[in-house]
Amino acid sequence: MQEYIDLFLNFISENESWAAPLIGLMAFLESLFVIGLIMPATVIMIATGALIGAEALSPLPILIGASIGCFLGDNASYFIGRKIRPGLRRSAVFQKHRNLILRAHLLFRKYGAYAVFLGRFMGPLRSTVPTVAGILRAPLLKFQIANLCSALIWPPLYVLPGILVV
Repeated sequence: MQEYIDLFLNFISENESWAAPLIGLMAFLESLFVIGLIMPATVIMIATGALIGAEALSPLPILIGASIGCFLGDNASYFIGRKIRPGLRRSAVFQKHRNLILRAHLLFRKYGAYAVFLGRFMGPLRSTVPTVAGILRAPLLKFQIANLCSALIWPPLYVLPGILVV
């Protein structure tokens, strides 16, 4: 996996015009239900921060790309949850990730739409909470407000450690 991360980071540092769209795509995929569980987003974002700190990349396009990717990925997961709601419990995905889905469900039941914001910063729950919000038919406006706030805050927080290390 590390080889692919290094290849990705080398590519974006040598091709800055591709950096923002690719970081956006990475943030999008990392926000998708199930796919987000295998994406090494934290490592990539911190390493991208190091590239920003070394002045190999401009920060603003990266942050904008990542924010857009997060926002769209959580939206996709929310609508996946609304669509798969009836058959989820019978699915192989539910059986494989049952504990994670139940943890996201409990978080959402306890904090409501705030869970969408909190889930963005909780690793494995990042891609699961928006899907659970869709399954539970969370009000779209509340979901979008929490989604937008987390999508604006997550990228700067995750690139900052890399910037500070350089």
